[in-house]
Amino acid sequence: YVPFALTGSIVSTGSNGGTWTLNLNADLNDKQNNSITGVGLFYLQTGNGCIINYNGKINTKTNSGVGRFIVGNNSNNCIVNLNGEIDMMGSGTTSNIILQAYSSGTKVNFNGEIKGNYSFLAHPRIGGSVNIFNSKISSTAEDFKMLDHTDTTTSTFRLDNSKIEGKNDVGTFADGQYLNVLINNSSI
Repeated sequence: YVPFALTGSIVSTGSNGGTWTLNLNADLNDKQNNSITGVGLFYLQTGNGCIINYNGKINTKTNSGVGRFIVGNNSNNCIVNLNGEIDMMGSGTTSNIILQAYSSGTKVNFNGEIKGNYSFLAHPRIGGSVNIFNSKISSTAEDFKMLDHTDTTTSTFRLDNSKIEGKNDVGTFADGQYLNVLINNSSI
């Protein structure tokens, strides 16, 4: 049991980056209601060439409309590889984007299952890429978006051998321009 609801991060590089690799095999269970806007479980703000390899289950709970993101990768050429399950528990809709890649050469690779009440799955921007392989993705949020893209730099969203389901009563399923969307052997 990891009570990280107040500080919000397992890894946060702050203003110190560098080149490094973290291999983490664990289950992360956060049963505290949270509403954290600026912090994610894996929050790479600086660095060039860092790698995180995570294998396990992530359970995090929210009781409001903000919640926490899982990956915020803002560091050039850094890669976050997630393999496992993510359950966005709680009664509130998590409106933070679950998988973010916000910098040139930055990658977030996911393989597994994501479920819960969350509004945004992926946000590649400023040349970053979010890649989802062999996964099952589902959201019960009324305004679910598979991806978002909000800048004029070409970024990439890749979906391979995966299934995405969203309630999507309002809004759009994907939003943005200047975005490479590569879908192979998948259903939405």
